[in-house]
Amino acid sequence: MEVTAGTAEIRQLHSHLNGLSRFCGNLLPAAFEKALRSVLSHLENTTQNENPGSSPSGAASGAVLHYLELRGLLVEFGLLEVLDPERPMLEFLLDRLLADDHLFLRRCARRPLDEIDPGLTTLMRADLHALQGIATCRLGAWIAELTGLDPGNPLTLRLPERHPAPSWDLSAPRESLKAKFRESKDWSDLVRPLAEFVFIHGVGKYQGTPCYRLVEHSGTTELNPIDRFSDF
Repeated sequence: MEVTAGTAEIRQLHSHLNGLSRFCGNLLPAAFEKALRSVLSHLENTTQNENPGSSPSGAASGAVLHYLELRGLLVEFGLLEVLDPERPMLEFLLDRLLADDHLFLRRCARRPLDEIDPGLTTLMRADLHALQGIATCRLGAWIAELTGLDPGNPLTLRLPERHPAPSWDLSAPRESLKAKFRESKDWSDLVRPLAEFVFIHGVGKYQGTPCYRLVEHSGTTELNPIDRFSDF
């Protein structure tokens, strides 16, 4: 990556972060956004201060350290088993989007898209465009190319044993919608499939889940989805 091109891409990512509306407040955890902005700040300093072939500076080392922190947060918040080494934020942000409580999504949970205020739909399209710029950026590649340092293999997490999926489990429809986003060149075009998903399955992180039971599993207390109402 050319330094000037890298600087332009970093500034574009800053623009996407600043372009998200206030209704995206739950999409990016505060610690995650802080770590991401720290990575970008150090990368900008790297592009301004480094000469080709020079030894890595403090800015480059700082970028890698904050990037490692960011990857740890992606694993912690997203419960991801593995991160894409080039686009580490993609799966995390797709999961956050589908479970978000954006005002547009809250409205779509109660009525079809065609009955939603057009201005709110326009706002959601803009947020989807900005979110795509964040989710699909080649942050892992930038770190390697601009700092010359190897951040190591992506972090992995050993997830707890999963319970059998209940009959109303949303894994299949959620994965189908995520696949559309992965393949799309313009996420703002997917406002209707997203609205239809929420209208059918509900909004927020407990969408599609009528109720839970508090149980103890492997030495920890957790919520166990109830499949049959006769189990009450």
